[in-house]
This record gives sequence, C-alpha cells and structure tokens, in this order.
Amino acid sequence: SQSSDLIYRWYKDGDWVREKDLLGNCNNHEIYCYVAVNDSRTNEVVGFVETDLDYQHLPWDVEEIIRNKMYRKDGLIGYMAFVYVAEEYRGRGVAQNLLKESFCLLSVTIQYFGAMALTVSKDKESVIALYKKVGYIWIKD
Repeated sequence: SQSSDLIYRWYKDGDWVREKDLLGNCNNHEIYCYVAVNDSRTNEVVGFVETDLDYQHLPWDVEEIIRNKMYRKDGLIGYMAFVYVAEEYRGRGVAQNLLKESFCLLSVTIQYFGAMALTVSKDKESVIALYKKVGYIWIKD
C-alpha cells in the first residue's frame, strides 16, 4: 500500500495499531490524535500524532520564548506528546503530512490555538530536520 492511499483524519473509536497499544491516550478528550489509516474498513492506524492541548508542564522560560514568537501572545500552546509511523511506512512523508495537517486543522478548529511545543533529543538529527522542514523552530538546548 502506498502512502498516497492513506486516509488522514482525526482518531475514531475502533482505530488500532498493530505493534502495541499506542492509542490509549486518544480516548482522552483533552488529547487530539490525528491518524493515518491504511484501510478505512479495518481502521488500522499506520501513523499518528498525539497532541495535548491542556499541557501545563512547559518550563516558564521555554513558554516565554514561544510566546514572544507567537502572533497571538495569549494563545494556547499545545504539546506534541508523540509521533509514530509504522516501520514499513517510514520515509514516505507520512510523518510530515501528519504534522502539517494536524497543525493546520488545530489552527482552524481551536479558537485560541497559538503554537505547538515539543521536546526532542539533540542527537536525533533526522527527526529535528523533519520538524524544521514543517516549520518548527529550535528554541532551547
């Protein structure tokens, strides 16, 4: 199955991942999960982004840096808790699509949405390159 055959949408009850139970948090209403499904009949998720819009644990200095770069200074800062793509779908732009589409949809769906934060290990160069490619800015070591 090619990545062009994938369906991108919000998580629904009944969605599942082959590897393990990764979708547990997606039933929480404060958590937004945007998924890539390879077959709408089976609801098998091959990639997803998990975003917490009620995240209260950003260090104040990090939040201040983010707010200074935001268009809406009082906007909501979401936290990207998890990004996953099944191994056989990696390298096909699935993560890039998930990141871009989920951000765009949150921007138009959530009235006070202002920015998205995430943490990533400095040695994960390919992951950092992906985040920069879709518009994220490195703000703090």
